[in-house]
Amino acid sequence: MKFIAYCSFLVIFTICEARYVPGEVPDFYAMVEPHMKAQIPKYIKSIAKDFKYAADAFATIEKNVTIAKTLMSNELKDVTKNMIKETLDLIQATIGTKITDEKALKEIEEAFSLMSQEYLVQYETLSGSIKGLKDHLLAKESLVDEIIKKKIPELIDDFVKKMKPEESKIASQSYVNDLKGPGREKVVAEVRKLFESEASEIDIVEKAVMEENYDKSLTMGLQFRILLNEVAKTYIKDRKQKNTVVGQLEAKADVVLMPLLEKGVNDLTVTLDSAKVVINNTVKFVVDDIDYELKRLTNSLSVILMSTFD
Repeated sequence: MKFIAYCSFLVIFTICEARYVPGEVPDFYAMVEPHMKAQIPKYIKSIAKDFKYAADAFATIEKNVTIAKTLMSNELKDVTKNMIKETLDLIQATIGTKITDEKALKEIEEAFSLMSQEYLVQYETLSGSIKGLKDHLLAKESLVDEIIKKKIPELIDDFVKKMKPEESKIASQSYVNDLKGPGREKVVAEVRKLFESEASEIDIVEKAVMEENYDKSLTMGLQFRILLNEVAKTYIKDRKQKNTVVGQLEAKADVVLMPLLEKGVNDLTVTLDSAKVVINNTVKFVVDDIDYELKRLTNSLSVILMSTFD
């Protein structure tokens, strides 16, 4: 790497030597412009890789949400199927008669199925929220590119205007130090500012998604109990027997349903945590890359410019 950097310096220095003739007033901008213009496309290409990481990572997250929904759907089907069977078995054992009303049985199955589908809606909400976060983040790529294309030339142009051939090497060195320090940091700060809203975006999404999960879980738990009560009440006329059956069914529902609701919370939490990691990593990669490349650029330019005083 050191050898490559040294070779790069020789190329830059050779260009400068070709442009600068001792005794003539140096054209500072002409000396740095070719190098600056050659670097800007490289920065944009580097930033594109950072956003590709984000796009690929979000694609994986979205795929995982779909898988999680499918698994939850299958588990809910199993739970409701078993609950329907246990409900009917317990009712039939209590009344001593087999329930043969096909229409009634179909209605019970549809009620359980509808309840499950309403709960699964939150996975669709989660998918939409993740897509929104992804689109919000990826839209920043073009804005970062604009800063690179506009602000770096402005920074260099402003700096070159300060350089005066008649000034001393010490005075010019102070301009170089400003370019390498505050000047560079100003561009980096502007890039960083683009991502200020990312944290609030994920917080808003997290709050909305978890609130919906709470509502869906609460509603499903309540609907489960109401449905069990309604089914039992339809076939068991004795109030005491009905309450006993419903109590047993509710206890069973708590055992099989609560773990699923907790799994739903885990699905949402893992997904949102993954999205946070992707967002934070992308912001860090972009800002660090701009900072690193600007350090290289300003260091190279300082070598070019200060060589005129040797």
